Amino acid sequence: MSNIKSKVMTAANRLVKGGMCRSLAMVKAWALAKADGLRIKIKGTSRRQNELEAVAKYRPEDVTVQLRREPHNSHDSNAVAVYAAAPDRRVYFIGYLAKAAAYVLAPLMDKGKAPQVRGLSIVGGFNEFVSLGARLAVRV
Repeated sequence: MSNIKSKVMTAANRLVKGGMCRSLAMVKAWALAKADGLRIKIKGTSRRQNELEAVAKYRPEDVTVQLRREPHNSHDSNAVAVYAAAPDRRVYFIGYLAKAAAYVLAPLMDKGKAPQVRGLSIVGGFNEFVSLGARLAVRV
């Protein structure tokens, strides 16, 4: 239980730092901690179509997703990179967590409380004019 409280307080403090009032931040942080899973859009996928096509060839349950912090990223100090590991041991960099999600999850990851990745969905690509994209189910 103390692990959950720690996650809640870290997320709430981060939301307050972002400008949210303390009471609303606590409600949002508890909702985040108790949620069965959050659906987070992966950004930067338009530049990684070859990697997404390669990952889409595998069954979703066979692909392992890894989240890695990039605190020295020049564009965002809260950046969280998303890598997909295929069953044949190839690892593909497929993008970054959306900025709002990374803003809350990065401090948790820095404290060693990594979110549990529940699933990766490759979306789009149903014709030649629509790019592939990706979404991630995460539990804090």
